[in-house]
Amino acid sequence: MSLTRRQFIKRVAALTAAGYVGMNLPFDE
Repeated sequence: MSLTRRQFIKRVAALTAAGYVGMNLPFDE
């Protein structure tokens, strides 16, 4: 299964955004 460059970029961007938010807005449970 191969991803196109656009799909790959979108996936990386989503993961980066999720990681950025996760590190800057820690959830206290």
